[in-house]
Amino acid sequence: MNDGFPVDDVLRSLATITGVRPRVIQRINDFHAIQAMVAAGLGVALVARHAITHPGVRGLEIVGVRAARILEVATRPGAHRRPAVAAVLRALDEEVAAVG
Repeated sequence: MNDGFPVDDVLRSLATITGVRPRVIQRINDFHAIQAMVAAGLGVALVARHAITHPGVRGLEIVGVRAARILEVATRPGAHRRPAVAAVLRALDEEVAAVG
């Protein structure tokens, strides 16, 4: 398994927990393309829960594996002093605290 794709850590965790090393055929960052391939019967895929939009794809929850994403907020210098930007940053901080 190579690094650099959003689900690499989850795939490694699943392999460790189950003792099964998956046979990775394709690695794509485009969730729409992945879902089209799954809907066409070409295999299964790991995708973010909220990314599943294709009517021919059903999501199944993976239990026993914690997954996280590292997200960064980019702003212009000094933008955090603007009330609207500050409100968004506070909301993001609150969400992270609630999930964490």
